[in-house]
Amino acid sequence: MKKITYILCFLGFVTSYAQVGIGTTDPKATLDIVASDQANPASDDGILVPRIDAFPATNPIVDQDAMIVYLTTLDGTNTPGFYYWNNATTTWLPFGGSKDAWELLGNAGTDDTVNFLGTIDNEELVFKTNNTEFARLTTKGQFELSDANSNIFIGKQAGENVTIGRRNIYLGNNAGLSSVFNRDNIAIGDGAASTNILGNNSIAIGTDALENSDESDFSIAIGSGALNNRSKSFYNVGVGHRTLSLRATGDRNTAIGADAGRTTSGSNSVFIGYSADEENDGGNNVVIGAEAGIQSLTAFEPTGRVLIGHQVWQSQPGNNVLAIENSSSITPLLYGEFDNDILRIGGQLQIGSSDDTTPGSVYAFPTTDGTSGQVLTTDGAGAVTWQNGGAASADADWYEEGTTTAPDDINDNMFTQGNVGIGNVTPTTNLHVTGTTVPAVTGGVFTLVSQNFEASAVGDVSDTSGSFPYENNASSGCLSEDGWRISTTDASTAVANSCTTCSGNRAIIDFSTTNTTGCQQDNTLVVGVFSPTQTAVDVQFNYGYDQFRAGDIFNVTLYNTSNPANSVQVLNLAPGADTFNATSSTTQTVIPGDNYEIRVRYRANYSYGVSVDNFLITETVTASAGSYVFRLEDGQQQDGYVLTSDANGNATWEAPTGSGGGTDDQNLTLTGNTLSIENGNSVTLSDDWKTTGNTGTNSATNFLGTNDNQPLVIRTNNIERTRITTKGQIEVLNTGKNTFIGQNAGNLTPIATNQFSVFIGDNAGQNHTGGSFNNFNTAVGSEAMSTSTNGGFNTALGARTLQRTTTGSYNTVVGQIAGQAITTGFNNTAIGQRSLYINTTGNDNTAVGQDALAILNGGNGNVGLGQAALAQLSGGSNNVAIGFEAGNSTTGVNNSSNSIYLGTNAGYDVRLSNALFINNSNLQTAPDTETPLIGGDFTAKRVGINVDISPLTNLTHTLTVNGSVKVETLMNLKPSNEPAAPEEGDVYYDSALKKVRVWTGATWENLN
Repeated sequence: MKKITYILCFLGFVTSYAQVGIGTTDPKATLDIVASDQANPASDDGILVPRIDAFPATNPIVDQDAMIVYLTTLDGTNTPGFYYWNNATTTWLPFGGSKDAWELLGNAGTDDTVNFLGTIDNEELVFKTNNTEFARLTTKGQFELSDANSNIFIGKQAGENVTIGRRNIYLGNNAGLSSVFNRDNIAIGDGAASTNILGNNSIAIGTDALENSDESDFSIAIGSGALNNRSKSFYNVGVGHRTLSLRATGDRNTAIGADAGRTTSGSNSVFIGYSADEENDGGNNVVIGAEAGIQSLTAFEPTGRVLIGHQVWQSQPGNNVLAIENSSSITPLLYGEFDNDILRIGGQLQIGSSDDTTPGSVYAFPTTDGTSGQVLTTDGAGAVTWQNGGAASADADWYEEGTTTAPDDINDNMFTQGNVGIGNVTPTTNLHVTGTTVPAVTGGVFTLVSQNFEASAVGDVSDTSGSFPYENNASSGCLSEDGWRISTTDASTAVANSCTTCSGNRAIIDFSTTNTTGCQQDNTLVVGVFSPTQTAVDVQFNYGYDQFRAGDIFNVTLYNTSNPANSVQVLNLAPGADTFNATSSTTQTVIPGDNYEIRVRYRANYSYGVSVDNFLITETVTASAGSYVFRLEDGQQQDGYVLTSDANGNATWEAPTGSGGGTDDQNLTLTGNTLSIENGNSVTLSDDWKTTGNTGTNSATNFLGTNDNQPLVIRTNNIERTRITTKGQIEVLNTGKNTFIGQNAGNLTPIATNQFSVFIGDNAGQNHTGGSFNNFNTAVGSEAMSTSTNGGFNTALGARTLQRTTTGSYNTVVGQIAGQAITTGFNNTAIGQRSLYINTTGNDNTAVGQDALAILNGGNGNVGLGQAALAQLSGGSNNVAIGFEAGNSTTGVNNSSNSIYLGTNAGYDVRLSNALFINNSNLQTAPDTETPLIGGDFTAKRVGINVDISPLTNLTHTLTVNGSVKVETLMNLKPSNEPAAPEEGDVYYDSALKKVRVWTGATWENLN
């Protein structure tokens, strides 16, 4: 009875004051617990809440909202700590609410569009281990990775043992593993430089490159196994698989090509080509060519050789050998011995131009020795033979001094008993010299060749008699009518584009009439011949051509038939030129008196055609008075001297002597840039660079530039265009802040206003007109943005990239012909050859990989990552394909939209919109491509696993699984009512009956 009274009294007290104090009589809250000694608490001062090893299997109810427990062990992803029950979310939450932190054991339920590891206060993100900073992500986007010694290590055990090494970069598993004291090394690749403990200043790129090569300084190894096992060797360069890899010694070697110089232990050698000198331990060799030099283990280790050619001097002995050959023959085309100063030719020696067929232009030496006393003699037509020499061929009109013997030696002193005439065939004295009369020259412009083909017969293709046109045919697979001929028009069977600069008759070369794909023509048209009297001629002609391709040749040459080496090339088109009509007008340097032909050469595999017309070659002659020349040299001759005889009749040149006072007239002579005063000194007037070019220059001493620490300025029209600074910078200057480098680059872009564009490459950006919102373009590559007219903020890297933009802007393309057809498209990104190749108007597309989104034309918002990803997508939008040929098709054009393809060949040839394909297969045919590991219907919001989703109506449930389902712990069926239209096998939890029920096809049966 007393106990009940006490309890009632206590409850009455609690009710009255609604506060409870433990350890205090003055509670400040509903429950106030005070430690026994706040400053020095006891071990049992505290509250113990319920401790649990796992959360209850049955969740608390609403009346238990905010219940507290302490989790003692890891439960799923929940780490030990205080938790409270949040009935609103029906979850146990750690103290502090939802955990907005990255857990030591990882986080679940993250969203990569929301969650991230980083800062939001414009501060850099710092990464530390053991409270020491090793990495930093700056607000500029730089990832700074370095230790206290400026080393960078990325990869498992990369740089694992570095202690005091400095400025090393090791990327890859075990890269630089044993490095301890090394400095200034770069190793990229699995095991690269892994055992290099002490080596410095070396570069290793590739698996096991520079591995087992301790103390190898100043070496470069690029390729798997390159410079492997090269301990204590220096200054070696190996590029290719296993180059310089099997010997521990040998310095200053350079090897390029797989297995090149693989076993050499010698030094100072160069090996270029697959397996070049693979098994030679000798040094000081230069071996260029695949499988050239020593290819198998031999007893000899030759040194000092120079071998050039495929398999040249293969596994042959001999030091200091020169061999040039394209096979393993032991009689190479060129053979030499450096130590004996021997050079041999393993065939016939011919001197002359390789493409000149003019008789006498090539001289062939005999291949056998002559007999004793014979001399080499030419017949003037190119044949050189051994002939008998000596007195039998001497001039019988002359005798050796003091004898009546005909001279037979070049050093003989000779005399004759008759008169000798020089320049005179009827000498009247012992020596009769007649000088040379130089006639006066009338100045003016004189025509050397004028050929417009009007006098030639239309249809004429050959005239070997010498009249023009004349052709040198070398066709393969062509009919006889192919080659150069005369025409009045550029017909459809001739040049595909009209030559607008031609008129009337013209010389053309065109398609084969019956074999356009197999015709391989190489024809040279000889337009005319001339022999100049001056050192310069003016050359003008018209031409037009079509589709000039790589490997094609179209050039015009002034061919010197007197000396082919002095021929002059007037025009030589670069491959890849577009359709063009032009007039060529140039001044060319020639040799007076030599004979020249005007040759027009055209070679093309498919003969698209070319026209030429209106050739005009002129020379300008300076007028001069006539003169009479007699020349005698005694070493004393000078301008103004007179020929004076002594008492014995010996004549010498002497300065004229004065005969008293009076005026001494002196002649001034200008020779080149030297002004000479008769009987006086000379002075150099100028050593400037001439506008017509300089001769006698020496590249070691002559230069165009400054020597007073001032920049070199280059101007056109007196406006500074280019500046080379004293720091070595080349500044391309214009008021529009543009940089144009290459023929016709930025040809139409204004430079007076700020365009901020960069066009680098032949014809890059040549038609871009610039202007507001059409600036800030960057195009690098031959014909990059070449026909683009407008558009801004574009970046094009590669030949013919973004070639046709009109208003398209904010596009970025990298790779040959990537984005070539984009005209008005915006915000496209294409990386890889032919990526977004055909797209013209599509926007916001991203293609990475060769042929990714290759034929897309108008679709928007697509992403293709991987070779040929969505390659056949034509008009679809908002697709995502990641993987080799993901979303590609070979049986038709794909116009699907809003689909996602993940994995190799995912969704190949299926072509569905609003579909999900997650699969990875080497098959490109149904049913494999139609039955992905995970498929889905975004419209119906349904997912299938191992289910044929073509058509998408096969997915009849939110989740369809073709196979078994295993649930380890718990599967929750949301309580619901009986479905209106069930299918056989459907299961649900009846909220009213509290039963799990299954539809048998006829009735519902309870499962519990």
